[in-house]
This record gives sequence, C-alpha cells and structure tokens, in this order.
Amino acid sequence: MAFVIITAAKIAIFAGENVDATGNTTANQEALELMAISQIVSLSRYNWADNYSTRNADVKNVIDEYLARFIAVALIAYNMAGYTSRIEAENMLNICIFRMNKLESLFADQKWVTYAIGA
Repeated sequence: MAFVIITAAKIAIFAGENVDATGNTTANQEALELMAISQIVSLSRYNWADNYSTRNADVKNVIDEYLARFIAVALIAYNMAGYTSRIEAENMLNICIFRMNKLESLFADQKWVTYAIGA
C-alpha cells in the first residue's frame, strides 16, 4: 500500500512530535488515509481521490487538512502517554475534531462540492 493523497509530513503537523511511535507507522497512516478518503467521499458524494490531481491548490489544501487531521486523531488517541500530559493530547484531539467538523460541513454542502469540482 502507499499513500493516495496525504504525506507523513502533513500528518505530523497535527499529530505532534510526541505521538506514540508504536501506532504511528506508515501502514497505519495509509490504512487511516483510506478510511478518511471514504469519509469525505461519502459526505460529498464525489470521489476526491480519483480526481485529486485536477483540483486547484486551495481545494487540495482543504482535502489534505481533513485527511491529516482524521489520521492525527486516531494516532493521538492510540496512546496518549508520550504527550507531556493527557490534557495536552486531549486539547490536540479537540482542536482537530473541531476543525474536522467544520470541514465536514463543507464536504456535505453540495454548493461547495460543485464549486470545488469546478475550481
């Protein structure tokens, strides 16, 4: 398996430097990416992965952010022991989930999907 869209560097931005290395493997990241892609495809009723290369940079950044945050949430929740405190890890989760909720609203909005497809 290989990454379809996202990169490990983008995931690291949201997972943080203290993410547990045991769960933060390339295989796990790749599997989680497929789950995240399925989520946005289901929400938007459009296959972003098949058409990713034809999207403009702004739309790609929205897709990338969602995928990276989705993966980061799973990796942070896997084992919070590496963070300076559980509160630090929970704050990171909350920030990711808050932003993911906003992005999910975009993907569910067919007006935005139509715009993004044409952008």
